[in-house]
Amino acid sequence: MKTLGIFRYLRKLLPLIIVLCLFATYAAYYKLSTSNTYTASEVIHYNDAQAEQGLAPTGDKLDVNEIKSSAVMSKVVDRMGLTGIYSVDSLISRINIYPVEDKDKVAQKEAKLEEGEEYIYEPSTYIVSFTAASYEGSTFARTILDETLDVYFAEFSQKYVNVAPANNTIDSLDKANYDYLEMVELIDTNI
Repeated sequence: MKTLGIFRYLRKLLPLIIVLCLFATYAAYYKLSTSNTYTASEVIHYNDAQAEQGLAPTGDKLDVNEIKSSAVMSKVVDRMGLTGIYSVDSLISRINIYPVEDKDKVAQKEAKLEEGEEYIYEPSTYIVSFTAASYEGSTFARTILDETLDVYFAEFSQKYVNVAPANNTIDSLDKANYDYLEMVELIDTNI
């Protein structure tokens, strides 16, 4: 019985087929591993009564995009020692801010507008996210976002509340080394 000619050709081309399959597998692995991104997100809510009208506590227009302003991001880059490694603009482009609208308020606004009444509603809750590449890792995304929000909240409180943020210096208080009265005195001196 005569073997089919196709097996003879496959046997001759087997090394080339194996090399091509290995190359295709590596190319697919590389593409999938580098296309991963890590996203860290935070929800922020403005508690001020004027926030739902889109106003800051001073009565100025509330600009949520100040979170990703170059002033804030340059402080983040300086604080984290990323000068020369990352540009401010490259980090700003990876921050996204999405409003979270209250469905009841939106329905109320639409009903008032249909009746011809004026109704101003701006969302006071936002989702702020930072996206990091796969080689940077998830901790980089979380660290950048946390630092960005810390800097923003400090600037927001100085600009609108006129109060510097309070540092929690007693956060890591070791309760085992102090009795109750000593802890109260430490807390009292740090307030």
